[in-house]
Amino acid sequence: MKINDYGDIEPLISEDQCIGCVFCVSVCPVNNKIELHHPKNVYAAYSNDIEIHLKSASGGVASELSNFIIQKGGCVYGCEMTPTLYLEFVKIDLLSEINRIQGSTYFHSQVNTSFKKVKLDLAEGRDVLFVGLPCQNAGLQNL
Repeated sequence: MKINDYGDIEPLISEDQCIGCVFCVSVCPVNNKIELHHPKNVYAAYSNDIEIHLKSASGGVASELSNFIIQKGGCVYGCEMTPTLYLEFVKIDLLSEINRIQGSTYFHSQVNTSFKKVKLDLAEGRDVLFVGLPCQNAGLQNL
């Protein structure tokens, strides 16, 4: 991925490493529109825990959902800021790690190999929560 002139992240195909499998094209949500549905119900929520609510970008909903999934034995993929100010997806499966992904819900981050790891966790029967941008969720769904 590279940053274009407008500050957006876009794919960059390395011609010397490309093997022509077109896998990148087949999962890209720009090339493969996901099926859209009209919502049947719409809900609004926030955490009743004021500390979680104030530390979170989503009012604490992602933290509360993460808590629920981890307590069931599942895992959560969310964005974490590295010491070099680089956002990347991390996998957490301990309640004590939820704070690592608080406050980063609405930022674009590097997916790297997270999609493959999510699919492996799902194949093992684990519950998985993936907290990402709509385009990232669509790319995961297309995988």
